[in-house]
Amino acid sequence: MAIDKVEYTPSQKKRFEVSPDEYSRARLKFLGDMAQNIREETSFDIGVSVIGSLAKGKPLDQKTADATDVDAIIYVDTDSIVERFEDERAPVEVRDMYYMQTGKWDKMSSIKGNPKANIDSLHIPDDPTKMIKGAQGYIQRNITTFIDNTNKAHKDYGWLYFGQDIYVVPIAIKGENSILDMVEKYEKALKAQDEYGLNQAQVSFSYAFGLDLGGHLKKYRQAFIEQLQQKTPEEAEKLWGIVNEGVRKRERMGQVPEGIDSQIPSTFEKAVAYYTPPHKQAVS
Repeated sequence: MAIDKVEYTPSQKKRFEVSPDEYSRARLKFLGDMAQNIREETSFDIGVSVIGSLAKGKPLDQKTADATDVDAIIYVDTDSIVERFEDERAPVEVRDMYYMQTGKWDKMSSIKGNPKANIDSLHIPDDPTKMIKGAQGYIQRNITTFIDNTNKAHKDYGWLYFGQDIYVVPIAIKGENSILDMVEKYEKALKAQDEYGLNQAQVSFSYAFGLDLGGHLKKYRQAFIEQLQQKTPEEAEKLWGIVNEGVRKRERMGQVPEGIDSQIPSTFEKAVAYYTPPHKQAVS
């Protein structure tokens, strides 16, 4: 059943703000616990970007909590997916999905009885793209299970039922699925007038700069900044402009309050100062 939205005024002074009420704080903790549950179940490196009203200070009480969903993006590190396949730490279910997709697995009935033997007989998969899609699909399909398992593991969440829009997006430090790659895909989609591609790419790179739960997304942001620094000033400014526009659109529908405008870097120079750790900033 669809959730009827409860009107509220997003924070006007802080880009990210979680209401101090018990419902909001419990949801934030729940997302953190769920993320840890996924890490333990899959052995993949993940980061969580909290988006929507939970990250913009919407206050909740018992009534409004029941009518407010939770929005988040789970970013899955693609290098960790490939590494887990190679050292056999990827969940059997993820391997199953890969082998069924590629037609390399014809022993479906016996995988649960002796999974290692079947995996060994099939050798390590050699298609990183399908590995990544298999892992991404596995997590996306099992979000409800992860939520249920987190509820069971943390009894204090027994009362916490809410609608959710949680999506899984692959991410990498460099190359395919890096933030730079996401931005370049946006450029290509723009030239091709590909509305679906535009939306997918903008969602992917914009929310990588959202409310970073636990700080797991910092390394990807910093890598992106460093990669832009290797480009000409004009190219770096152009690419950061795409990110700036996307972040403002996705976080505030393009209407950024004056009080938080400086918290979304509008130029590449400001982005370097905002996202680069102090010990890495050049000394003038």
